Amino acid sequence: MKRLVSIAVFSAIALAACESTSSLPYQPSTQNVLAAQRALASSDANLSVGAFSAADGVGKPTCRLMGQLDIAPGKDVATFIRDAFEAELFQTGRLNDEAPRVRGVVEAVDVDTVGTGHWTLTLRVASDANPDGYTVTSTHTFSSSFSAYSACQNAATAFNPAVQSLLNAVVTHPEFSSLGS
Repeated sequence: MKRLVSIAVFSAIALAACESTSSLPYQPSTQNVLAAQRALASSDANLSVGAFSAADGVGKPTCRLMGQLDIAPGKDVATFIRDAFEAELFQTGRLNDEAPRVRGVVEAVDVDTVGTGHWTLTLRVASDANPDGYTVTSTHTFSSSFSAYSACQNAATAFNPAVQSLLNAVVTHPEFSSLGS
């Protein structure tokens, strides 16, 4: 009987690890676009988007016993954040391939699904015009769940709003306009 219970528990864990959680495609934030337009208006600066990379040790986050979250379908996290930043800059009308290139290093991608769930993202940005750049960190909370599947699906769904919060920290930073020309 004990062996049967052990097999049942192991099977449940193994099957739970086979579940898949995916986020939705990124949608630019109107709030971020307007904030970037305001920040760049006084300097009449334009920007282009260069390479984004992940710091050592930053990869796909895991969630409980379910394994990796598919938060950036078909992309690594750094490319997902880069593409999101470029989509928002495009909507500002200030994206120009001849302008200083903004580069980014994703320094942290952490998720916690126990209790009130939250994403904590850290990004360092710099450009040709401001090689020292600056670092921002944002924390985005979301509803979690006792169920691992629901908690992890909620985490995947909350990744886009977490990236929007991160990019809001980038474009509202006092040095944002110094990244451009």
